[in-house]
Amino acid sequence: MPIADSLTEFESTSFLYGSFKDRVLASLIDGLILLPLSVFDWFNKSDWKSQILLTTVFLVGLIYKPLLEFKYGATIGKKLMKLVVVNRDHQKVNWIEVLIRNIFDITSRIFFFGATLMTYRSDGFINVTSNQEFVNFQKTIINLNPFLIFFSLITLIEVVFILSDKQKRALHDRMGATFVIKDKSQ
Repeated sequence: MPIADSLTEFESTSFLYGSFKDRVLASLIDGLILLPLSVFDWFNKSDWKSQILLTTVFLVGLIYKPLLEFKYGATIGKKLMKLVVVNRDHQKVNWIEVLIRNIFDITSRIFFFGATLMTYRSDGFINVTSNQEFVNFQKTIINLNPFLIFFSLITLIEVVFILSDKQKRALHDRMGATFVIKDKSQ
């Protein structure tokens, strides 16, 4: 399907779309669920320095959203907020729709995993003993500022899209031809 088609509006009045507030709360809940991964990652960068743990944390974070949205139509946060992800026909999303809808998250996770792995494999990493030392050491390996700015701009664009769209669709929803709606079955 051409991108122009996926960016067009789909009219439907029989569905209540997930509000910005509900979507933010769902994301916060998912963040709390994934918080233990961040704690492991934090200790791993300063103490354990395990590439296996780094990869495991990365993979769990990478598949959490796409897998749950494909299998159940929602992450745990979305379920708790009574939201569900559907396609343009308001049916269950397929793998392609899920992967396209999560492309920004997937891309950023892969990029930052690569940067972190490169840091882990650099001479001198063994001497890092705190997260601040890790950040300072990583700056000598790679300048992440342009990428942080880029992904921050994407986030801002996503917010603008949700707030300005009557169907509360972010850019990633439009790209994946998906909607976040209130789940009437709950």
